Amino acid sequence: MIVVLVIWNRNRIAEKNKGLYRQIKEQDRLTEELKQQKREETETLQNTEKRQYIALVNQLSDYLKSDRNFANPEINVNKLISALNTNQYALFQATKDVKGQTPMDYVNNMRLDEARQLLDTTDQNIETIVEMSGFNAVNTFYRLFRERYNISPAAYRKIKKSFDSPSATT
Repeated sequence: MIVVLVIWNRNRIAEKNKGLYRQIKEQDRLTEELKQQKREETETLQNTEKRQYIALVNQLSDYLKSDRNFANPEINVNKLISALNTNQYALFQATKDVKGQTPMDYVNNMRLDEARQLLDTTDQNIETIVEMSGFNAVNTFYRLFRERYNISPAAYRKIKKSFDSPSATT
């Protein structure tokens, strides 16, 4: 009788342990499922945020290009925020995430593109090009041009002219 009781007790404990094991495995499965849902929610949120940032940067780009607003020397972050009907955090985060730069760095890069195009296509003096591009100061323009292109604007123009001259192609 004792043997039967011991066997019965062992079987009961084994079944109880199997039930506990199944509960633990179910908890693990549910925990993993919850983690996956959180990851998906985070991804969705990030994708939505990324799309919003891309839309904001596109809006910024359109605004700066329209009426050549980038060439307005009085443009600043506060004016951009007002024109785009956004806030400082969103504007900075969007340009950092999408373009890898601050809003004013983005504006200055547009100005540098314009200045380089003017150096390529006109004979205007550099001071005039600085004004036409929207820079407030010649020395700021020179510094930014050199940082971006590793050459001064005057040297760039001189090299450009030497490549454009007929003797350079022969």
